[in-house]
Amino acid sequence: MSEQLVKRETVKTLVAMPGYRQRFDEVLGAHRASAFLGSLTALTADKYLAACEPKSVLAAAFVAATLDLPINKSLGFAWVVPYNGVGQFQIGWKGVVQLALRSGQYRRLNAFKVCADAFLGLDDFAEPIIDNSKLDDAAPAVGYAVVWELLNGFRKTIYWSKEKTIAHAERYSQARKKKRTESPWYTHEDEMCLKTVLSNGLRAYGPMSVQMQRAMIEDQAVRYDLDGEPQYIDNEQTAADLPAMPQEAAPKKRGRGPGKKQQAEAAAPPEDDTESAEEKAELDELWSQAVELGQRCQRTEEVSMAKADAAMKEGKASLISLIQALEELVIAVERNRP
Repeated sequence: MSEQLVKRETVKTLVAMPGYRQRFDEVLGAHRASAFLGSLTALTADKYLAACEPKSVLAAAFVAATLDLPINKSLGFAWVVPYNGVGQFQIGWKGVVQLALRSGQYRRLNAFKVCADAFLGLDDFAEPIIDNSKLDDAAPAVGYAVVWELLNGFRKTIYWSKEKTIAHAERYSQARKKKRTESPWYTHEDEMCLKTVLSNGLRAYGPMSVQMQRAMIEDQAVRYDLDGEPQYIDNEQTAADLPAMPQEAAPKKRGRGPGKKQQAEAAAPPEDDTESAEEKAELDELWSQAVELGQRCQRTEEVSMAKADAAMKEGKASLISLIQALEELVIAVERNRP
């Protein structure tokens, strides 16, 4: 029976549930939540998204709602993308710009395609020299640039060639690597390239508000429910991205016994571990002190809460007495009125 119910579950049925609808109302307000969820329901007309696990689609939309970004495809602020049977949140370059401007630290911020005629090389600081008069949005892009100026006067320009941007995408996006044509990397390639350059540039040189940091964390993540943990099924770490692992002992060579050096090392007495035992005892003592301190804090919090409750009750009783006295005064005045 439960399996049949799960099969009948859709984004539309989930949105109609009071619990889910209330969460969107709390974030957006009832009126805006209705419009937002209407956009989401319209998106599920896409056959790929309709085939995805509905709670993951709703969760991706909820991330966009908490960032106050619309999910309408034509606007390009954020997308709910189908990937391996689940809905994935992806922020667009316009969404990144929007969050940066909301932080109140950027005076100006722009991201744009660069055609061959407009790119003149690099200056002494390895920053791009771009002839703005020759920028042509209709011409094929050879690269992508982001330029911003902060309120404190700091100015920065970032430029990535198209080859570098696509190579980055094929390293970190399985959808691009596996040529999934429903992915924004194929349906909105220039927009995704701009987002890549913009996101990496701001992470390296720009101030990041809490909302911007959260958007970067949620980008390309999948949640299987509104409060689920983000999982990055599209980003596979390469060996270069992983932390260095401790070196293991070299394997023994077959057909040869240990040499004299190895025999001497094996015969050497074990090192004195008195120091490690003392450190362990010290750590145990510190842990005990921490536990005791935590218990004291908990007891203090309970006492404080009890005092606060008593004070509130006392204040409420005083307020009731004051109201009663005022009522008696009003009645007395009315009685003595000629």
